[in-house]
Amino acid sequence: MTLRRHALVAIALAAALALPVLLTSAGQSFYLSFASRLMIYAIAATSLNLLIGYCGLLSFGHAAFVGIGAYAASILLAEGITSAWIGWPVAVAAAALGAAAIGAVSLRTKGVYFIMITLAFAQMLYFLANSVKAYGGDEGLSLATRPALGFGLDLGDEIVFYYTVLAALCGTLYALQRVLRSRFGRVIVAIRENETRAAAIGFPVYRYQLVCFVIAGALGGLAGALLASHGKYVNPNVLHWTASGTLMIMVILGGVGHLWGGVIGAVLLLGLEHLIADYPLPWLAALAPNYPQHANLGVGLVLLAIVLFVSVEVQSGEVHAFIGPNGAGKSTLVAQLAGSIAPDTGSIMFRSRDISTLPQHERVRAGLARSYQVTSLFGRLSVLENLALAVQAREGSSFSFWRPVAAERALDDEARAFAAQVGLEARLGVEARTLAHGEQRALEIALALATRPRLVLLDEPMAGMGAEDSRHMIELIERLRGQVTVLLVEHDMDAVFRLADRVSVLVNGRLIACDTPEAVRRDPEVRRAYLGELAA
Repeated sequence: MTLRRHALVAIALAAALALPVLLTSAGQSFYLSFASRLMIYAIAATSLNLLIGYCGLLSFGHAAFVGIGAYAASILLAEGITSAWIGWPVAVAAAALGAAAIGAVSLRTKGVYFIMITLAFAQMLYFLANSVKAYGGDEGLSLATRPALGFGLDLGDEIVFYYTVLAALCGTLYALQRVLRSRFGRVIVAIRENETRAAAIGFPVYRYQLVCFVIAGALGGLAGALLASHGKYVNPNVLHWTASGTLMIMVILGGVGHLWGGVIGAVLLLGLEHLIADYPLPWLAALAPNYPQHANLGVGLVLLAIVLFVSVEVQSGEVHAFIGPNGAGKSTLVAQLAGSIAPDTGSIMFRSRDISTLPQHERVRAGLARSYQVTSLFGRLSVLENLALAVQAREGSSFSFWRPVAAERALDDEARAFAAQVGLEARLGVEARTLAHGEQRALEIALALATRPRLVLLDEPMAGMGAEDSRHMIELIERLRGQVTVLLVEHDMDAVFRLADRVSVLVNGRLIACDTPEAVRRDPEVRRAYLGELAA
């Protein structure tokens, strides 16, 4: 955080601390209650911003977790459990469990399906709350008092409640800042940037997204518990899709992917609502929230045995090229080997182990990495951050939520070594999306190498390159010979015949040849089907 940001935060905190004194002396106690409500919505919006802005998950059912927290705390209070130290943690835990259950199902879908299924779960809970007459049903549940905080502090006092909510908001922002600067935070931002590449360097994307979903749900539950305590009332509308829409508008207004976005959005939306309260406009009223108020290769051994729509063995330590016309099945083969496409039949043996059913991140852990035909990087992260993520993925200890990842020099030192290996040591601080095409292709390979694979799948590494960049790429792949086994898919036949120890030829999903480059070049069927004059 820069000095200027530190100063702004300090000013904001000082103003928030002084506000009760100023409002009380001016006889404006209503605004103190309003400020408390505003901060509660800021916590709820911040929890949704974690999902949308940092995890890249557009949930339209986030009110479900606010509602779970509100009802859990309220039901406990109605049943005589008056301690806030019990009711509020239970509310957070209940919301977290709800988020785990909903996320476990929802995160198996993508795009509009994810949006709709989160909305559906929230609406199911809304109708459930309407039907539970024992706790108010559609009329809601009224509470006689706010929970007890202890230590001689009375939450019924608006000043005490205000400072309690302020402490919760500050704690939420501080905790999220620490999490976002940790290993875990780096991973979820990377997943938001490029989920495919995150999986390809070894991160179990689903697990990280689920943990993020649960954290956001837990924070939503805290906001719900505070909201119920604030109004001493809860009704099913807190679960309605319009409540989720309100939180989403706050996030958008305040800034998606900014730590203070939820706070700013809550101030803007609720402040605007208050200003127009005496002059209601239909289109603005619709926005208002609904509230009641390097390895030993063993050269020569079979490293990879493929029995899919083709049957091929790749020897450890070799450069094995797959060639063939467009539509022959080369990219499908690479995707099936990497684990991004499940094979319908057959098997894949890697280092004497059947990996046919392993998910992609586990194949990476087993020693199989890939590059992509179409460049796939973490575009808004620097070269150093891209490579540090791959190193971090290999270490397998990224569920670290508190220690700043910037303090882990070992990650960056190793990342620098891989950058130097592909000639990017002078570009470490540059965003990946701003690199020249040849540099991006080199970074693609460096990301794969940073996982320290036994075998790397290079899917057309020279695609779109000019002569000079192609020459550099050929030299790079030649340097890899003997360090790692390479399975190369490439249309540049000069590069293939220069690099490959063996060449397999695919035509219409059928393997028509697998031999040395010289033998493949002379093969009559290969010449007729693909090489033509190139073999002359």
